Amino acid sequence: MLFFCGGLFSVYATPVAESQPRSQSVQNKLFAQPVKTLDIGVLAFRGEKDARIKWHETIKYLNSKISDVHFRMRAFTLPQMRRAVAERAIAFILTNPGNYIELEAEYGVSRIVTLDSGKGDETGMRGTIGSAIVVRSDHQNLRTLSDLDGKSLMAVSKHAFGGFQVVWWMLENHKIDPFSDLSRIDFVGFPQDKIAYAVINRRVDAGVLRACVLEEMTAEGKIKKGVLRVLHPQSYDDFPCKISSRLYPDWPFSKLRSTSNKLAKRVAQALLSMPADSDASRSGGYAGWTIHMDYQPVHELFRGLQIGPYRWMRSTNFQQLWQRYRHWIVIFLLSLLWGIWHMVRVEHLVALRTQQLSKANQDLKTEMDERQKAEERVRSHQSELAHVSRISAAGELASGMAHEINQPLSAINSYAQGTAWRLQAGEMKRDELIEVHQLISRQAERAGTIIQRFRGFLRKQEIICTDVDINKAIEEALELFSTEAQKREVSIELHLARRLPPVCAEMIQVEQVFLNLMRNAAEAMQELDAASRILTICSEDNGNSVLVEFHDNGPGISDEVAAHLFDPFFTTRDEGMGLGLSISRSIVESHGGQLVLLEYGKQGLILQASWPLYKGEDKNEH
Repeated sequence: MLFFCGGLFSVYATPVAESQPRSQSVQNKLFAQPVKTLDIGVLAFRGEKDARIKWHETIKYLNSKISDVHFRMRAFTLPQMRRAVAERAIAFILTNPGNYIELEAEYGVSRIVTLDSGKGDETGMRGTIGSAIVVRSDHQNLRTLSDLDGKSLMAVSKHAFGGFQVVWWMLENHKIDPFSDLSRIDFVGFPQDKIAYAVINRRVDAGVLRACVLEEMTAEGKIKKGVLRVLHPQSYDDFPCKISSRLYPDWPFSKLRSTSNKLAKRVAQALLSMPADSDASRSGGYAGWTIHMDYQPVHELFRGLQIGPYRWMRSTNFQQLWQRYRHWIVIFLLSLLWGIWHMVRVEHLVALRTQQLSKANQDLKTEMDERQKAEERVRSHQSELAHVSRISAAGELASGMAHEINQPLSAINSYAQGTAWRLQAGEMKRDELIEVHQLISRQAERAGTIIQRFRGFLRKQEIICTDVDINKAIEEALELFSTEAQKREVSIELHLARRLPPVCAEMIQVEQVFLNLMRNAAEAMQELDAASRILTICSEDNGNSVLVEFHDNGPGISDEVAAHLFDPFFTTRDEGMGLGLSISRSIVESHGGQLVLLEYGKQGLILQASWPLYKGEDKNEH
């Protein structure tokens, strides 16, 4: 187990390296210049004798590693440590983390390594410094922290970290003010052993000891085992001592501002290389040294108690603020003056810019009105073009329509003539006559549906968004295109996804787009043999829209043609008008979708139309 004490080190010259010849070594000794002695101050919380016993081997180790300096130990109390640092009478210090924080803030002391007591967790982040509130084991009225109310307490000093400040902060967190809620507090200084004796002799109800002091005194036979117990005991894995508080980072080994960084680096390297089983480690009761730890928990304790570098928080006046923050106050006042000047200037510029923006906004509004009117003229023109396209397509579809209508008319004629013949021969019964009339009615409805679809296709009207089944629209367009497909010997392959959500569109215009894309694909494959003329149509749900792709096996197009494929009046065929794809894109975009060219290589073109999903409204006019 590790228990800290204080001391100082000094250094004298050591012989030159053993590798030199003996004559050279003797010569160096004869002519060597005297080396300086440096002192290391150590906080002796259990007295000077104990400190020298614990740190003698550590001093010896440093002297063996750094031959051009002789270190000397000096044991200090807290006031002596502060005085030695202020007078720069020492080069290094080894003290508790609370004392280090105060000396760092006041005198610029900086830590270089941290003691590794071997009692912490594997990461070393938990810490190994804490405090124990000890009471007599037979004191039945002291079981919890709240039982300290009205009792007496003994501690080292108001400035002792493990000897009082840790317990002070713990009591404050439990709503106990040690200076008003206790009957009295006695500060008796070092060594801490006398605090344990005072509790045993009933001169005080409770005492504050640094963690592990109770166990060390018991092991040394100075007090009987079990005569004292720890109040409010806390348990930590791998920590062998009983304590009342949380744990804080271990003692730092620090250098004064006047000590050279080069020497501090050599000392740090020597301490970090110390083996855990060295004489120095065993004598001091520690496991070596490690890189300096984070002392933020100690800062939080000092800030909470408003002590040390945070004592200014207790009573703040303008003079204290000026002394502590005068540079920041000057910067703030200059910034304030600059801000006022800047605000006045900005207000002037804002007024000027407002006038300019008002004029610019008026000009912009006029320009936007003119642009809106131009866009309305373009939309009107596109609507006219779409209508003209449907009229143009009607001529090419007329023969197919005639063929489609001829089929139900021929069936009606056959049913009518057959009925007349059988009635004249007296061979038709009443039920058979009714069945024939139903067949005639069905064929008449079919012919009417074909005519209505053709009329709707030709009709010019505003776009009214309804829930459209995209697969049904593909099938309807295929019915209109089937005659032309047979004439051009084009095979159609469908890969339609099942249970597609409805899209927001107008059925007639969707059919017009699909017809244009089918006709465009069929014309692109005219130079191929009949077996290779295959048009593949696919549909799928893309989450926010439904995608329909048209893939033909045509010869493909160049990059230049692809760049102008959707331009109005652009065509690669002598008989074409160059409006089909342009109008199709306009229709798709007017519905909130997109018509894009995915591929156009040697394996043909892939055109993709995306249609937005239907959101559930009854009607949405675009």
